[in-house]
Amino acid sequence: NKNVHVYLKEMHEQVFSNYENVYTVGEGGAIPFENILDYVHENNEELNTLYHDELINIWGRNKLADKKYEVGKNNIIGFKIIINKWHNTLNEHAWNTVFLGNHDQSRAVSKFGNDSGFFFNVSAKMLFTFLLTQKATPYIYNGDEIGMSNIRFTQIEQYDDIQTKNRYYLALKESQQKADEYLLEQQELSRDNARTPMQWNSNTNAGFSSFTPWISLNQNYKTINVENQTKDNDSILSFVKNLIQLRKTKKEIFVYGEFEMIEQEHPSILAYTRKQNNKQILVLLNFTKNNSSVYLKSFLLGKIICNNYDNLIDENRIISLLPYQAVIVETN
Repeated sequence: NKNVHVYLKEMHEQVFSNYENVYTVGEGGAIPFENILDYVHENNEELNTLYHDELINIWGRNKLADKKYEVGKNNIIGFKIIINKWHNTLNEHAWNTVFLGNHDQSRAVSKFGNDSGFFFNVSAKMLFTFLLTQKATPYIYNGDEIGMSNIRFTQIEQYDDIQTKNRYYLALKESQQKADEYLLEQQELSRDNARTPMQWNSNTNAGFSSFTPWISLNQNYKTINVENQTKDNDSILSFVKNLIQLRKTKKEIFVYGEFEMIEQEHPSILAYTRKQNNKQILVLLNFTKNNSSVYLKSFLLGKIICNNYDNLIDENRIISLLPYQAVIVETN
């Protein structure tokens, strides 16, 4: 609709331009990719940034989204294609955004990481290492900073989301089997997974309210909560705080530095550099529950800036990453 641009320019002229430090963001999931710059180009005087859903929608849906990649669980190659596409399009004349969770998606650690056992902690930290080292404005959905996970309801009566309810009863008209299959899928994809009350502490209702909330609490709140993680220097929350501080104090390279993806065809490791002037860092992320290695013949690793494990295995530039390992390291 051409009038949208008329309205946005009017909004910029009459409102945004009157303030020195205004930052605007639009929800742009329905905008065709080829039209994105029309909204956020630095010379257009419309919006500063847009949310886009392509990256977050790649996991766990069984349909073709693009000729270059297929949407599905653990599709690292598709993940890389999307990151590169948006970066290359916006890099010169616009600013990007990045997020892994919101009110319309299931929980980030359950969707992109691993919310069971030992891998829960390290995979959540890996995801935040990705999020906070991108050349984009990162958005953190409430609860993800402590690793809140999918609640995985087993009965339709437990859901509050009208979309889940409506689609369940439509499937039920076809057969009980269809309805059961849909309900099982919703354990991973339902929006209600991300709408359970914030887990502040281990008290009644997770400290969220003295009254019974509108929807059930995830019972892992007794161990996964803000109070516990604030006291723990090795917690996900402490890790996130440290990364945010790192991004702020070294913003020249972490925020504004050049971005270049390497090893683009590697099926499990996401690797890229951030560079500013003579300084360069390398980010290595293992997105799987298996050990994975990569030969970095062009890089000589230096000081480790951040690591969600205690060590990094480097044998003659063959880097072996442990499950969900995330490393930020200085390099040549």
